[in-house]
Amino acid sequence: MIKVFKKLRKYSASHLKQLKKKKHELVLTDPNLFKDCVESGLFDAEWYQNTTKLYFSTPEEAFEDYLRKSSYSNVAPSTGFDPISYFHNNPDVYSENFSPLKHYLRHGRYEGRVSYPLRDLWPAKECIDTSALDGRRTGRYAVVLHIYYEDFVARFYNAFIGVDFDFDLFVTSPFETVIAAVEDKFSQNPRVKAISTVKSPNKGRNFGPFLVEFSKQLKSYDYLCHMHSKKSLYSGSEQLHWAEYLLEYLARDKQVLRNTLNVFEANPEMGIYCPTTFWNMPQWTCHWLKNKGIGRNILKEWFGIEHNKDYFAYPAGGMFWARVDSIMPLLEREWAYSDFPDEPIPDDGTVLHVIERILPLIAENRGYKQFYYYPPVGAYTTDEGFIFSEYLQGLDFRMRMVCEQSNICSFDVFDTLVWRKYYTPDYAKYLLPEKAGLEISSYDFVTARNAAELFLRKAKGFKGDVSIVEVYDQLAKDGVLESSRVAELSDLEFEIDLSMIQPKEEMIEFLNSMANAGKEIYIITDTYYTRSQIDKLLSVVGVMTPYVLHVSSDTGLRKDNATVWKQLRKELKASGKSSGFVHIGDNVVSDSQLPGDFGFRSVHILAPKDKWQALGMPKLPDIEDLSDIKTMKKWGLLVARTGANPFLN
Repeated sequence: MIKVFKKLRKYSASHLKQLKKKKHELVLTDPNLFKDCVESGLFDAEWYQNTTKLYFSTPEEAFEDYLRKSSYSNVAPSTGFDPISYFHNNPDVYSENFSPLKHYLRHGRYEGRVSYPLRDLWPAKECIDTSALDGRRTGRYAVVLHIYYEDFVARFYNAFIGVDFDFDLFVTSPFETVIAAVEDKFSQNPRVKAISTVKSPNKGRNFGPFLVEFSKQLKSYDYLCHMHSKKSLYSGSEQLHWAEYLLEYLARDKQVLRNTLNVFEANPEMGIYCPTTFWNMPQWTCHWLKNKGIGRNILKEWFGIEHNKDYFAYPAGGMFWARVDSIMPLLEREWAYSDFPDEPIPDDGTVLHVIERILPLIAENRGYKQFYYYPPVGAYTTDEGFIFSEYLQGLDFRMRMVCEQSNICSFDVFDTLVWRKYYTPDYAKYLLPEKAGLEISSYDFVTARNAAELFLRKAKGFKGDVSIVEVYDQLAKDGVLESSRVAELSDLEFEIDLSMIQPKEEMIEFLNSMANAGKEIYIITDTYYTRSQIDKLLSVVGVMTPYVLHVSSDTGLRKDNATVWKQLRKELKASGKSSGFVHIGDNVVSDSQLPGDFGFRSVHILAPKDKWQALGMPKLPDIEDLSDIKTMKKWGLLVARTGANPFLN
């Protein structure tokens, strides 16, 4: 039996009036599915309304809302069904754009597929109360679209039909057919007051045409929405889930849109809005990734902003609402298409990838805040803690699940299988002169030791790698030590370091358990230590199983420049094992992003400093500065111990 729907939330009179204007008799797309979902107890309309904080006239209306969103959003139908677990366990359901609950009831339960109760949802802090906002708005609005794919004309048109504000439309596209379709279609929307279109090159993708063609005109508006046609073709086929998710919570859901603009109007400190990062993107994407060097340089040189965090929230996917004044420095800069790379562009590490990241940093520098909408609980918040929620919610379980589905389990070494007592590897070098009786200060020795390593890398054109023996041989040539002591001292540095290295007990136990379950174990590390030294380290920390070892100083192949991943793909493809490989490590680029570029699955665990940030710990001094050894030891010890456990939960 369907319960009478209770309107438990309080809405302002104007809000209810606006909603009731659209009241009509709803025709269910699939009445039998609605009946099955309710009778199974897996769809609870009252719970859905209460949790998402949206208003629905009837249970049927709530169900239609869930069904429409469920193939691309992370909203749940009840406490009895977890959509993300179902998608992750059944990637075919996700790729075919099925609603997870619909699939489970119509197919999955008869096929033996498992569903789980809803996991704990991320508890957003500092939520913004929208219940009292009356919706009176006076701002001027601009909607800016870059459309490469013509089918998105209809998607955007449908998303902006029914908005409760007037706006001017700005559209760029490389194609005349798209421009004509936009002018024809959007002229039918009574809320569109002016349409400006430019046939533009696709150089700079969405950001190039936006900034080159329209930045000056947009300065006169109060708010702008920036969107583009996004198909995420990196998988080899169209994946519209991410685009649909952004489209939904930036424009299509009129209750969310209304509340978003009301938050802007009622809170003059709010500068940038976007929904929380797409739930099926790995959360290490909330990071500079390959953009760190170019990004920090652009921030400093172009906008005079210093930025030190590695993880931070930004409009991933490049779609957002903004108070125009919050990004005014971006609009005031003189832009040209020559600022942007030619196609085909890399997947990361360009000015395009930097711009989407620096939007909130520019706004913050001007005194504004970024706020987000978290769909599962209908929360508006300035809390960016969602960027770490994946690490809080059963990462150990997901790591085991992925590895059990794989034939080969690969592990990084440093900060993944082991941790250093004082965090920085340079501390072993610092201690060496006194232990070896060298007549050089500890600080000067570290400086000379690292300079010798850099000299060798430059001499090799930064190709391949160098070994610790080569470094000490170079130190002898530089007159820092006697050539007769090269072997002794290169081994002494390793032994000092080894004495301060501890196993990450959970990871060592997990590695051994996977080997006992019949998985082939690979261990891959970028290091100047020799192969025999790494073998000894692994034995000391308790790796009790055979493994395939890739040491960069031995092979000349590194993770961080992708040469090892390229070679592994070739080797594993030849042996028919490439589809069953997963790598686990702490470096977002070399252990996660780059193997992903070569088609390998990965599981990312937080590096010690990232875990420190995720736990909300105090801002760190430079814990790798050996000129201040007391600070390095004090804070390095705390960070290292924090990172000793790889999980947050």
